[in-house]
Amino acid sequence: MLNRDLRIINFLLTRLHIVSQPIGWVEIGFDIIDPIQPECMNVEEVKKKYEKIITLHGTLSLQKTLRFGSKDDVIDEVKQRIENCGFNGGLILAPANTVTDDIPIQNILAVYETVNIRKDNYL
Repeated sequence: MLNRDLRIINFLLTRLHIVSQPIGWVEIGFDIIDPIQPECMNVEEVKKKYEKIITLHGTLSLQKTLRFGSKDDVIDEVKQRIENCGFNGGLILAPANTVTDDIPIQNILAVYETVNIRKDNYL
C-alpha cells in the first residue's frame, strides 16, 4: 500500500470510463483520474461527488470544443471548468486527450491565455 503521507501521486489512467464507480481507488492509492472526457461523463458531477478525494486531469473537450469550436467557445469552456471544477483544488486543467495537429492553434492558445488571465483569482 502506498503511503499517501509521502505525497506520492498516482494516476488512474482509465480508458474504460468507469468514473461512476471509483469505489476503492482511493484505498489503493490513486489520487488523479485521467482522462476526464466531457463527452463521456458529466465533469461537474464527478467533481462534486469526489472533490475531496480525487483530482481531475483533463476535462476540456478535445472532440468538440477544441477541435471544432471557436476561440470564444474555448474561452467559455475554460472559464466554466475553472468556476465549476477548480474550487478546493483537485483540477489539472488540460485537454481530455492528446492534442493532434488538426486542433486550431488559436484554440490551444486560448486555453493558456484564459488560464493565465484567471490564475490570479485562484492563486
